[in-house]
Amino acid sequence: MRAFSRYALCALCLGLAGLLLAGHCDAAEKKLNLRLGHPMTKGDQVSLGWLKFSELLEQKSGGSIKLKVYGDCILGSDRVTTEGAQKGSLSMSSCSTGNLSLFAPDFLLFDMPYVIDPMDPQALQKLFTAMDSGPLGKHYEKILNDINLKLICFGDVGYRDFQMHNKNISTIDGLKNIKVRITDSIVEMAVAKALGMYPIPMPWGETVTAMRQGTVDAMAINNASMAALGDVGDVAKYLIDTKHNYYGHVLVMNLDLWKSLTDKQRAIIEEAAAEAVAYERALSAKINVEAYDLLKSKGVTINMCSTEDYARLKELTKGVWEEFRSKVSPEAYALFMDAMK
Repeated sequence: MRAFSRYALCALCLGLAGLLLAGHCDAAEKKLNLRLGHPMTKGDQVSLGWLKFSELLEQKSGGSIKLKVYGDCILGSDRVTTEGAQKGSLSMSSCSTGNLSLFAPDFLLFDMPYVIDPMDPQALQKLFTAMDSGPLGKHYEKILNDINLKLICFGDVGYRDFQMHNKNISTIDGLKNIKVRITDSIVEMAVAKALGMYPIPMPWGETVTAMRQGTVDAMAINNASMAALGDVGDVAKYLIDTKHNYYGHVLVMNLDLWKSLTDKQRAIIEEAAAEAVAYERALSAKINVEAYDLLKSKGVTINMCSTEDYARLKELTKGVWEEFRSKVSPEAYALFMDAMK
């Protein structure tokens, strides 16, 4: 009887150990399926960058982490996808810095005219370093955490210019009375008004149609994004290279989801994001340069601004700084200005 009890006890222990081991394996092999929504055009730097992120996640996780990327506003504008990421109905969103200011006013700083000087060849690298590993990035991480978002990485788009449907504007004064599509950023609106334009906030998904139909005369986007449209002649035949503000695309994740992940999953996501954003930024630098020749080959007339033109643009938009300086936190302002020295 005692021998039988010993055998029974051994069998029970082995059975329990097997169950525990099976449970551990199930947890280790549990699949993580993520969804990311963004508004950017197929083939531009942001779109290709986040597709690279998806590839890297699957590769580094051995297939246990998969990311489905939805671009071209398929899941809605970046404002909509970011709201989804906040609520948890969407895993991740990529949002322009301008539209992120609707969620956290400190992002208004990125939209300020010439805060990131296009004449300074080191300006973008200063920004990237500050956002990746400096106190500026830590500040934005905190304010995103406060609205239930986790900062994954800071992608680059570039400087905005004005692209006109069928009006060849070659001077700063020529911008007056032009109806221009902008994002929902209140700073963008103020910049357009300072230049005598009529700003019309509009989601990117509606912009190309509005340009073709003449609902707006112009749009304010990055030239590389314009070049990615394909046949651009029926959208915009002319552009003026104002570089009046900069914008990045910020990849964020639902914070509750991030906290629920294992240490290993978070490490894989961080490693993949670092590699993907390095790829995205290098691609952005390349296609921003190539965009000029590509647009010219498609029949777009490009009007370049002189040093004097940029000085005048800075003077005309100086009031925007005065208007919005008080709307961002003193900490964000000091950190941003220090990063861009």
